[in-house]
Amino acid sequence: MRKECKLTTGCVFYMLFISYFAWIFVFLNYTVESIKDTTTYKFDITHQSKTSAFDRRRQHHIQFKHNEPVDTLTTPKSSRFRDLVNDSEPGDALIPSVIKWRWSPTNDMYSEEMLKGSEQCHGKFIGYQQNFAMLKDIIVNPKHGSGRHGGENISHVLNQPEENEYYQFKRGFFNLECPEVFRYVFNSNSHIRNWFEALAFKWNSKEFTVDESISKWTIAVQRYEYANLYHTMTDLYNAFLIAKIFKMEPGSINILWIDGHPGGALDDTWKVLFGDVIRSGDIRKPVNFERMVWGIMGYDSPLNKHKLKKVHYLEEFRHFFLSRHGIPVNKNILNCENLKILFIWRHNYVAHPRNPSGVVSRKIQNEDDLLSTARHVLPGHNISGIQIDKLSMENQLNLIANTDILIGMHGAGLTHALFLPKHAGLIEFYPKYWSAANVHFKSMARWRNISYTNWINTDRMRELPDNLTIIDLDTFRQLLKQMKHKLCP
Repeated sequence: MRKECKLTTGCVFYMLFISYFAWIFVFLNYTVESIKDTTTYKFDITHQSKTSAFDRRRQHHIQFKHNEPVDTLTTPKSSRFRDLVNDSEPGDALIPSVIKWRWSPTNDMYSEEMLKGSEQCHGKFIGYQQNFAMLKDIIVNPKHGSGRHGGENISHVLNQPEENEYYQFKRGFFNLECPEVFRYVFNSNSHIRNWFEALAFKWNSKEFTVDESISKWTIAVQRYEYANLYHTMTDLYNAFLIAKIFKMEPGSINILWIDGHPGGALDDTWKVLFGDVIRSGDIRKPVNFERMVWGIMGYDSPLNKHKLKKVHYLEEFRHFFLSRHGIPVNKNILNCENLKILFIWRHNYVAHPRNPSGVVSRKIQNEDDLLSTARHVLPGHNISGIQIDKLSMENQLNLIANTDILIGMHGAGLTHALFLPKHAGLIEFYPKYWSAANVHFKSMARWRNISYTNWINTDRMRELPDNLTIIDLDTFRQLLKQMKHKLCP
């Protein structure tokens, strides 16, 4: 018995001995990995110290996700309608894997006309079409501007007056060293007139010093209806035009927001498409921008001029928008045996401070009946409905780029007609209280040469409280059959 007890005790001590060294090995391995991580982090900080504060801010925004370096991170592509309920919330910064963008040639008459400018100040100021301007070595001095920083969570600024979200300027906010004062007249309704009035041509060198200079292209933008997809799209298309004609490199462009709007679900889209986003409230001391463009006002966008026969570069804009989000551009091939039909629903949601209840108009009362009718008309086809603004922009685009027929009430969500496949169709509904003279999306369909039809309610009995409309199912059935025949004759 005594011998057996010794053996057992020895085994116990042996196991404890092995466990002790195993724990030491794990600890040392962890320490080495931590040192590696710390070394990498210190290298990043050292590298950042050689860049501007604004470059560092961009690196902070996209530094890591899931412990992977940004340059190797890709967002998994979803199949149609995959995990819609579990999708990321709007505003989540997804950094898709993108291919280096190359602009198509700009030797056409439209771009040549856009670039006919009036040069002043020995080429340091060039005004174009009274719509936008390019400035070289322009200094922004925040001492002569005031306003909210912006970017707050919307819950913190509910009922905030809209005027609180716009900057106020005095002469000297913009500074351009010129031998003489000059005048340039911008469009009468454009905020750029106010920017020009805030431009100083000469100043006392003792008033301020400039310690930082930004060499990257910068597009200055003042946003208005920043939470609305349609109006944001007019700003994005304008920035796309500017980037194209000046041959800027997407991903290496500064967007300067000269406003104080709170954070919104569409903010990250600017970063994915162009690069860094700087708020005017971020600028704490005078900064020299070597190449700045005062961008086209959103309301002056070609997308907002619905009577135009053509909007230039619209297919390239679609290609640009999808590819920057990592969405295959020409993946969807029309399959008349399995059409993909998507209803966009309008539901109440809080999008900006002036509507804290989140109540929206132009909602559909009989959504389920529409789905059932569509499935009866087109049995075996892929038919779904969704409140699309609940998805990240990447997943919105992934759905739209794979949709053959898009259906919905007149509303900002139908702006996605810009990203439908070229063979697709659009069916738009109008309630009785909304004028069909609002042809925003009909115009987009016409510009892109995609099929379009609509239903306009004339029966007041179909209008219910809470801005709900009962869609005429018999008429819808005929519209859907006609649209299917247009796509698949």
